[in-house]
Amino acid sequence: MKTQRKTGWMVAALAALGVAGNVVAAESAGPATIETTDTERIGADRAFAFGLTYENGTAVPRDYTKALYWYLLAAEDGHAEAMNRLGIFNAMGYGVPQDYSVAVEWYRRGAEKGSASAMNNIATAYFNGLGVPRDYVLAARWLEPLAKAGDPRAQNKLALLYQHGLGVPKDDEAAFELLTHATAQQYAPAMANLGAIYADPKSSRHDERRGAELIEAALALGLPEGMRQVMTNELGTVQAKLVR
Repeated sequence: MKTQRKTGWMVAALAALGVAGNVVAAESAGPATIETTDTERIGADRAFAFGLTYENGTAVPRDYTKALYWYLLAAEDGHAEAMNRLGIFNAMGYGVPQDYSVAVEWYRRGAEKGSASAMNNIATAYFNGLGVPRDYVLAARWLEPLAKAGDPRAQNKLALLYQHGLGVPKDDEAAFELLTHATAQQYAPAMANLGAIYADPKSSRHDERRGAELIEAALALGLPEGMRQVMTNELGTVQAKLVR
């Protein structure tokens, strides 16, 4: 691989971690042995894999600082998913002070390199106003091409925007179609949201039994903590109606 000089942001970021320059790590990372931090020698994909190893604590103790180091090296070499992980680390405060603005910049870099996860994360940032002003229109613009390409996460988020008329005209049919596509891919949040539509007595598609089936299946697949509690309560309400 052609030798590249580290850019200014890279040097500053590594210096902040106390690991600037090409240092020999000589540490075990699962089945491989890390011999150098030089991505010109190991490649961006392998550097990214080392980052995942330390982030997840796979065969080594979990170490967010070391994970950051490897992700930074991979990002310097243009690795889109490494840029996305750096965004997540900054958003969550893993190994660095929590900073949503920095997170969004990493997401943007990853998105420009083609990371669907980074595009989803930018849309979420605009949806929630984290690191950028809340802007449902921009959230929808980031989500639309991903949803058309079949990304279930984007389909679920875009459906919510259509359902509530946020950043796009309110369109219950578009929301239903998007959630149906995402549910077909076994994406639990979309499955739960589709179940809630069926369970809603005001919905033109009201079908309490179908709603209960979908919500129960979504809970079995696994939902984010906050959503899990809401859907557990919803399921209890629907099941109570079914036994009357």
